[in-house]
Amino acid sequence: MTRISSSSNGGSNNTGQPNSLAAAGGTYGLDIDMPAAWSITTGKMTKVLAVLDDGVDYTNPDVYLNIRLNQGEIPASFKANLFDTDSDGLITFRDLNTAANAAFVSDLNANGYIDGGDF
Repeated sequence: MTRISSSSNGGSNNTGQPNSLAAAGGTYGLDIDMPAAWSITTGKMTKVLAVLDDGVDYTNPDVYLNIRLNQGEIPASFKANLFDTDSDGLITFRDLNTAANAAFVSDLNANGYIDGGDF
């Protein structure tokens, strides 16, 4: 499990840390208790992660392959060349990070894999 944290994640785990809304700090415990939830489970491939307001670190190695792509926003001419390598009916970051699709995608942010920063 990778702990996802930053100084601005008060809604996820509010420890009273300073944030963009309150330089003196937030209200301890006024949050969604993400660390407690992650201590129960870190998820399964059948579960969908919802991002609540704080955004998502699409470069996180535990997260980037599981980010859903809006299939309607993939240009049809580009999508026609891609391979659905796991046969789930969707083009996903898992598909884009396989050798079968390497000729059609570029690691623009040079971090070693295809993620949201490459679009």
